[in-house]
Amino acid sequence: RGFEISSAQYSEGLGSQLELTDSEVALRQSEFNYAQAVYDFLVAQANLDQALGTVPMVDADRLPGRVQ
Repeated sequence: RGFEISSAQYSEGLGSQLELTDSEVALRQSEFNYAQAVYDFLVAQANLDQALGTVPMVDADRLPGRVQ
């Protein structure tokens, strides 16, 4: 949402290119952090399954979300 606001402000001449770039960097960092968290969750789940000796079924409902 912050990037959208910065982009609109920049388009209207109310924000600087630096503010726009900073907000885009923050957006990309948060997207990366989300993807990393999903990966970490899947690795932890696989490690738990291995420790318990279970063969996991693929259950998309257990995933915390989809990476876009």
